[in-house]
Amino acid sequence: MHYTQLSDTPTSDPIPPHIHNIHQSLIHHNIITHPRVINCSSHYWKQEKYLPFPDKPKQLNRCNRPNLCPICSHLRNQSIHTELKPYRDVLLDNGGTVHLLTFTLRHHKSHPLPVLNQVLTNSIKQIRQSYSFKKFYSSQHRLFTLTQYEISWSEESSFHPHCHLHIGTTNPNPTNEIQNIISPEWRKTVAKNTSNKNLIPSLKQGINITANPSLVHSLDKKHEELIQETKRQTETRFAKRKSYSKEKLESILVSYDNPSSTSTSSPKETSFIAEVVSHLKNIYTNIINRFHSFKSINTCHPLFPKVTPQTK
Repeated sequence: MHYTQLSDTPTSDPIPPHIHNIHQSLIHHNIITHPRVINCSSHYWKQEKYLPFPDKPKQLNRCNRPNLCPICSHLRNQSIHTELKPYRDVLLDNGGTVHLLTFTLRHHKSHPLPVLNQVLTNSIKQIRQSYSFKKFYSSQHRLFTLTQYEISWSEESSFHPHCHLHIGTTNPNPTNEIQNIISPEWRKTVAKNTSNKNLIPSLKQGINITANPSLVHSLDKKHEELIQETKRQTETRFAKRKSYSKEKLESILVSYDNPSSTSTSSPKETSFIAEVVSHLKNIYTNIINRFHSFKSINTCHPLFPKVTPQTK
């Protein structure tokens, strides 16, 4: 089968350049190894479905693996943001709000990442079916849910997978009251999914609930952070910090692969980049399919009929 090679012109692809840079750096350091992900966006494939371009009769091929590919992850996040916006707007116009629930585990350097991932995903699935959770986020109050799993790394405690739930709700209960009820339930749920007591979080640190009507934490903010973080890391020459998200580790790698000057890297910088590559390989090797953004809409909510969905 014949393919048309991708042109290097800026109008060839709607993906921002820094996302392509991340993709290329991950390939260069053998972090991305799946052939389909490596070849993502390398050829024109078929008619555009979601992003029509009049001057482009065909779209770029996508690997459709948002948990492994920064390009497809970006497209998925943008699509979810567009689809959720009318629901969020109607919710806010009718006295509702968006709660950001962050679920974490107790973690230590001795805890393997695959174990942490499995305990977290199993616990999230079960907590959402619990009475304490449904008491505040039942179909009567919950208009939509945006779920996003993330992984960070720190020198002190190694890998830290966690889950963010953005829940659009009309429940009037204050977030501190909800947190006080769900927090002990989260501890019980984690305990059911592990025999290691060191993974069970404390009442204060296992869950955090705040109001976040903008949805910025999971979507809009991330892309701007990537750009700014790359600039900051270039300027500070890889100064170590306490904790790094997966995205910030990627931005450090891009900054190293695309230096602003021709100066030679010091042994300290080279050693630090070797650590970054090692951590990213661990994250990408042990990542599971559900570790990406996905949404759910509650069609039974009283506000649902008022929403005019965004046309694709």
